[in-house]
Amino acid sequence: MFLFIGSVLPFFAAAQSLPADCRQLIVVQTDGWHKITATLTRYQRTDERSGWVQTGKPYRVAIGKNGIAWDGRQPFSPKDKTAPIKKEGDGRSPAGIFPLLYAYGYDQPQPSWEFPYMRVNEQTLCIDDPQSRYYNQIISRDSIAKADWKSHEDMRRKDELYRFGIVVGYNTQPVQPGSGSCIFMHLSAGTPQNPKGTAGCTAMLREEMLQLLNWLKATHKPMLVQMPVAEWVAIKNNLNIR
Repeated sequence: MFLFIGSVLPFFAAAQSLPADCRQLIVVQTDGWHKITATLTRYQRTDERSGWVQTGKPYRVAIGKNGIAWDGRQPFSPKDKTAPIKKEGDGRSPAGIFPLLYAYGYDQPQPSWEFPYMRVNEQTLCIDDPQSRYYNQIISRDSIAKADWKSHEDMRRKDELYRFGIVVGYNTQPVQPGSGSCIFMHLSAGTPQNPKGTAGCTAMLREEMLQLLNWLKATHKPMLVQMPVAEWVAIKNNLNIR
């Protein structure tokens, strides 16, 4: 089990497709660009030549309060040429294919977890100011001599939404200012019957998040595919998913 410590914790480079060593896949499908709910399904495979097999039952999750928007740096274009493009502060979750980097939370990780984990405290921030040199990075505030940002996300919130979460590798090396930041999977503020959209993350019930954290393995190089159903149908066969 990994525990991230240090002054600056940069996001890692986003993957541009499913790598050969990817063995776990999370697919989040929405019914359209402006919907705030989606279906999350887990898949796994034994090697790059084998097909993907669904794991467990799908989850009902919430996404951005304004829907979803295409990541403009994906190596392929969306089928829908009118698709919105992800920008900072647009209230939309990013659409595309992304690596899952590490988990985070308020407490020590559970012994059964096999995924990198960062314990956060009141000093842990994610910088969402595009003018800052720390944009789209998770930092420890007490390690920075002079703050150059005007806005940030507290990683240890007063509510329970970030008690457990997963960092999504969106807009990473190189970071593009203004394209969006601080994209996570975290706990939901609403319910499946009364969902509440996020600022751009993907949110789920606590028991579903814990199930994910017990399932994810660092050695399986997990990835997230997140997009409207019509876009997913257009690419799934190329990923050997039926």
